[in-house]
Amino acid sequence: MTGVCLWYAVTFGANCPFGDEWDISAGMTTPKLIWIIVTGHHNEHRYPLGQLVWYGLTAAAGYDFRAGGIANVGLVAALAYGLARLAARVGGGPHPADVLFPALLLNFGHAEKWLMGYQLTMTVPFVALGGILAAAATCRPGAETRSGCITGGSLLIGMTGGAYGLSMVPPAATWLVYLAWRVWRRDRTPGRAAGLLVPPALAIGYTAFCVATRSSGGPAQPPFDPERAALAWLQGFGLTLGSWIGILYAPYSGLLVLGIDAVAVGRLLWVAAASRDERPAAAGILAVWSTMVIAAAGVAVFRGGFADRNGLPMALHGCAAVIALRRFPLPVRGGRLIAACAGVGLAAAVVVGNWKPGMDYGIIHRFQYDVLKDDVVAGMPAEFLAEKHAEHLVSFPADPALRARLAARMDDLRRAEIGWFRSTPANPRTTDVPAPPFVPVTFEGPDRISAPVPGPGRFAYGARVRLEPGGETAWVQIVMEWPANGETPAGKASVFIHLEPKEQTTVFWVNARPEKVTFRGVSPMAAVKVTGITWMVPTGD
Repeated sequence: MTGVCLWYAVTFGANCPFGDEWDISAGMTTPKLIWIIVTGHHNEHRYPLGQLVWYGLTAAAGYDFRAGGIANVGLVAALAYGLARLAARVGGGPHPADVLFPALLLNFGHAEKWLMGYQLTMTVPFVALGGILAAAATCRPGAETRSGCITGGSLLIGMTGGAYGLSMVPPAATWLVYLAWRVWRRDRTPGRAAGLLVPPALAIGYTAFCVATRSSGGPAQPPFDPERAALAWLQGFGLTLGSWIGILYAPYSGLLVLGIDAVAVGRLLWVAAASRDERPAAAGILAVWSTMVIAAAGVAVFRGGFADRNGLPMALHGCAAVIALRRFPLPVRGGRLIAACAGVGLAAAVVVGNWKPGMDYGIIHRFQYDVLKDDVVAGMPAEFLAEKHAEHLVSFPADPALRARLAARMDDLRRAEIGWFRSTPANPRTTDVPAPPFVPVTFEGPDRISAPVPGPGRFAYGARVRLEPGGETAWVQIVMEWPANGETPAGKASVFIHLEPKEQTTVFWVNARPEKVTFRGVSPMAAVKVTGITWMVPTGD
């Protein structure tokens, strides 16, 4: 699975910022901003450690933005291997159900983690939570200090992971307090017990600071609706099986995970109540499990739902349930065979269920970036690139302010000679000139071309075209073409756009003086009507 995910990251990743990386890349072009970015907010979160790791790794790779995605695969693969070894250690040897660790952690449901290197900001704390899980599962009487030290160090790393990191603090701090109490009660050494309380005290202070200085940036918090929050929380549990399964099969995937959780948590509670010696281990595993329960509740309330990037953190919640049942197997006849069949079957379902949606996501992602690179090579300036590609590059609807910020980041990369944009020309000064009134024209696929529409009558850098799709939502490629006219050779421009059943505007890079233009689709598609064109001509022309 590691090799497959590395192949995915290399094949579908692009040496270009993606999503959140556009804003954070300002530190690469203006180094004095790095400290401001690292110590500040990203939306409503703080990611100081993960951002430093991302900056350092990307710079060390020669500002190749694919480096972070490859590192994400490596870190998660190491965690999957470590958890499998941990399960064998605490469970009396290897077990077929241990294939769940690579299946849950290394599948195409985590596609955005493999394609966006900046997701290191969540992967680094996520791996630290795996350290807490290992410390808990191996905690034995007399080893509380060792487990507490590992947990304390992991907590100080994990708490830097934004809201997911802060979700670790209440359960992990509570468990550390419990371990400190056991150490003091057994050894009567206040110094050792007090030392275990330092990390939770620091973590609680950091949490209080983050809450007190919480930024209002980021997506607006939806009005609280108990039913919607409960469904979103259930969807979050479903993401344990990979983002695509969690999203496409909600709420049933969430109910399945809750059923597995009920068995694991019930077993942990029974052990904690029945055995004083095993109580620390059971309580520690419960702390890790409850971390993701808190995180899922926070996302459900404050965001109103989950995105595909949220799948990997929830996967560790599933790993905690597996470790719980390996450390404390159910005392039922044929339990090992039942666990083997259930584990292998679920692992296969996770891998297969996330495969095709993940491949589709990767293919579309790579195609979008190939089109962007073609436009960069063709000499399209940053403002036009941002107009045309914004929604692909930031992965959510782009308003004019965001497009302008995206264009500024591209221009910064051009001046810093980083990546694809080193050869991008400076932004030209343009004036918008509406096309003369014309009867709206309609086109469909490659066989039904639109009637001609008058050109600008002068040189134009680009055209802002208003469309009215008449069919279902779909990704399509639309081509604008113009015939030869005098000194103007025949030419064409294209866009790859996500059509929705509402009026939309897209931008074509023309860089010519067309007398008239026509439109067509590249593949079969529903009818689309062109209702208006604004030509972007040189200022003063």
